[in-house]
Amino acid sequence: MSEPNDISRATCMPPHASAPSSPSRLVAIIPAYEPDHTLIDLVDGLHICGFSDIIVIDDGSGDAYHLLFEALEGTATVLHHPANCGKGFSIKTALRHLMLHSPGPQVVVAVDCDGQHRPEDARLVARRVIENPEALVLGVRTFGPGTPLRSLLGNRITTGIFRLVSGRWVADTQTGLRGFSSTHIPALLDIPGSRYEYEMNMLLTAARRGRPIVEQPIATIYHDTSNTCSHFHSIRDSARIYHTLLAFAAASFLSFLIDYALFGTLTFLLTTALPAATVLVASNVGARMVSAAFNYHLNREHVFRSKAMRSRSVLQYVCLACGILTLNTLILFALVEGVGLNALVAKVLTEMLLFTLSYLVQRHLIFRQRDSSAPDTRISDTPRSTRRIIL
Repeated sequence: MSEPNDISRATCMPPHASAPSSPSRLVAIIPAYEPDHTLIDLVDGLHICGFSDIIVIDDGSGDAYHLLFEALEGTATVLHHPANCGKGFSIKTALRHLMLHSPGPQVVVAVDCDGQHRPEDARLVARRVIENPEALVLGVRTFGPGTPLRSLLGNRITTGIFRLVSGRWVADTQTGLRGFSSTHIPALLDIPGSRYEYEMNMLLTAARRGRPIVEQPIATIYHDTSNTCSHFHSIRDSARIYHTLLAFAAASFLSFLIDYALFGTLTFLLTTALPAATVLVASNVGARMVSAAFNYHLNREHVFRSKAMRSRSVLQYVCLACGILTLNTLILFALVEGVGLNALVAKVLTEMLLFTLSYLVQRHLIFRQRDSSAPDTRISDTPRSTRRIIL
């Protein structure tokens, strides 16, 4: 679905007539990497819609874009990264700038620079923030006929994965139009990620902490059927976004290989010494004990990077492992003895059935990240390149 991109003729009324009745100032932050002149029209439109402060982050666009950013002087604060640091890092740069230079209540709205977000939609998101100051407000698009296939598939996949990981439903997980109160800036600076994965991490953190996620319908705008204006790299950036699930899948696969190899070895060694049913159970239990210990270590240290007490997480993991092992053995026994499948084939099918259950319990219970009682409100240290930002 596409609408004409004419943000220069925004339908907002002048600021004094349209700004919400609130002591909060409206601030727009715009990460920009190699933008076109649409950026200038966007800044003008945001001013018309009541945004008193606009921060544009030149994310290492290079000398060829110097004149374009220079044209924004007087209408926006332009911060420059000497090299491309990523969208998430750019958002954090703007948030640090606000903490240092703009104290007081503010409504902050992040807007993409490529013309896919209308100024009047940014204003709608700002209004919803004022109505819901504790919420993360998302400008959500409608995906229908005319939506570029890459964008449609990407959103459907990330929406499904987000629901699997968080247990929350969000219609548009990839939207870059997001609003929040400035009181949440310290927490937002603590969220990991420097590129597109930062936006997914922002959603995951909000869901994990029970923070409201409010959806505001906005116009759906694409420039062409391939959405060529986007700098999103399908493989590289998707891998960053899906990092936790991919890491869990990798750890589970490695553990499965160990489990499968031991299961096959024990089955072969015990076949002549024990009854068939006993061999099946003994091989499955023995293999699972070894693979479960390996899987616990990988998930705690490398996948979820949990800081939970080891004694507590070990106990919970043992309970989960025993439950999964019981189900695993029962399903395996039913497939082999009841259906007549080969034991090695049945083993693969059983592991596939229990993969999602294991992930959800570990993600949301055993290795769940908890809020600290006193969030760190300090401005995070920045890499050496960022200290050269022109403020």
